[in-house]
This record gives sequence, C-alpha cells and structure tokens, in this order.
Amino acid sequence: MTIDIAAAAPKTTYAASQKVLHWSLAVLILLAAGIGTWCAFQAPGTEPRKSLLDIHKAIGLTAVWLVALRVVVRARLGEPPYAVAPGALAHAAARAVHAALYGAMVIMPVSGYVYSCAGGYGLPWFGLFTWPRLLARDEALSHAGYLIHHYVGWALW
Repeated sequence: MTIDIAAAAPKTTYAASQKVLHWSLAVLILLAAGIGTWCAFQAPGTEPRKSLLDIHKAIGLTAVWLVALRVVVRARLGEPPYAVAPGALAHAAARAVHAALYGAMVIMPVSGYVYSCAGGYGLPWFGLFTWPRLLARDEALSHAGYLIHHYVGWALW
C-alpha cells in the first residue's frame, strides 16, 4: 500500500480566487498611486491632470469594493498554514504589516472620497456613472480628507 504524501499534506497556498483578488488589487493600487503621484506634480485644473484624476478616482473606488470582497473571501476561505512556521516575532510582524496594508487599502479610497465629495469635486466612474455625494460641501472636511489621502499615500510608497 502506498501513501500519497502530497494529498495528505495541508495545502500551503491561497485559493485561486484569493490570488486573483490579491493581484487585481495590487495592479489597481499601483496604477492609482502612479497616476495620483504624477497628477500631484501637475498644475491644478489643467489637462490631462483633470482627466487622469477622474481615472484615479474610478480606480480607487473600484479598489475599495474589491477590498470589501477580499475581506469576505478571506473570512470565508481563511488562510493556508505556513509551509515552515515563523518565530513568534516574525509572525506578529507579518500580522501587523498585513493589518496596516488592509487599513491603508480602506483609508486611501475613503479619504479620497471624503476629499472629493466634501470639496465639491466630481466622482465619475470611468464615464459610466457618477458616484453619489453622501457628504455636504465642507472645506475643512475636504482638507482633512486630502491630508489623510496625501500622507497615507506617501507612506504606502
């Protein structure tokens, strides 16, 4: 009698759906960050800055929905065990960084939404529709959203 060791060993990789969400978000975040960074060095109100910021916002708002989906999928499927267990400190550090990245993936689009919405700026989604403004125009709130978006964005870079 032979034993299939591979079948008996626990799977140490994420599910395909988790990998697709991971890499989709990675691409969207890098695109949004690149576009946002380039726009930060362009004169306000000029083209192509205005058009690129609309794309930046659409990417960010798409990302926040994918993050929500990713959290649901992660809660449902969990995570695979480590192939080789790390030490307690390395494990704690990995958890902390993971939590910080998830936090940033939520804070960035939410603060961008607050900045745009409270600032009276448009929130188009790839020219198909405009996201509703759930906040009244408020310059102080818009500025707070901008500061959070700006500094968390640079921290992520």
